[in-house]
Amino acid sequence: MMKKMKVLALLLALSVFAGCVCGCGGTESYDSQDGKAGDTLNEIKKRGEIIVGLEGSWAPWSYHDGDELVGMDVELGKKIAEKLDVEVKFKEEIWDDLLKGLSSNSYDVVINGVGITDERKEKYTFSEPYAFSHTVVITRDDSGIRTMYDLEGKTTANTIGSVYEQKGKKYGAKVIGIETFDQAMEKVLKGEVDASINEDATFYQYMTEHKDADLMIAAQDPDVTSIGVAMAYGVVNQSLKKAIDEVIEEMMESGEMRSLSKKYFGSDITKE
Repeated sequence: MMKKMKVLALLLALSVFAGCVCGCGGTESYDSQDGKAGDTLNEIKKRGEIIVGLEGSWAPWSYHDGDELVGMDVELGKKIAEKLDVEVKFKEEIWDDLLKGLSSNSYDVVINGVGITDERKEKYTFSEPYAFSHTVVITRDDSGIRTMYDLEGKTTANTIGSVYEQKGKKYGAKVIGIETFDQAMEKVLKGEVDASINEDATFYQYMTEHKDADLMIAAQDPDVTSIGVAMAYGVVNQSLKKAIDEVIEEMMESGEMRSLSKKYFGSDITKE
């Protein structure tokens, strides 16, 4: 009997020891600075690829020129991948689901002209700004809209969940959801909505290709929106944020970001 008890005790001790060797329950500690498990930047480098979420239909941030995906955000994504010494993979998604993909790990970052707001900073990690957006009201000349306050009781076409939807509601407009900027402009032109709230640079780029469109900027919101790269919220992305901030800072100082802005927007949107 004593011999059996000794054997059982020995087996129990060996079991506990084996469990500790395997990580005591399988939970590995995390330290972003040491690059251990759970560090997004480390995972990207191990994978050899950074996955970037964007719309692919919001010129000139990201859009298709024939079969090629181009735009300011596309080039920024490629530059970040180059600096991290990994490949880049772009995943296109409609705006309504774009930021949600960060929470479900569909991609590592979203580079899509994303406005940095206090509300979003509670849910996502952002890089330092690489551009600045001015919000305007786009409408027809006969709409009667001349100020932001004229939106009261009017209808606007905007992507749901965007800062532009929030602006519309702030000024009392009823917001009709759309997926792309072109769809918004089409609804305004057809009189299906009174206006669309969007950024001035995107409107100017649209008008270069639609010179005869009966559209105008009726008003500009006084607030300036900072644009940054979005990541999932939490400590696991701090090393990735630091790396991306360094890329943005380098591109700002070298003038490369300004050149991209002028190439795609026709003006410098890297300054407030």
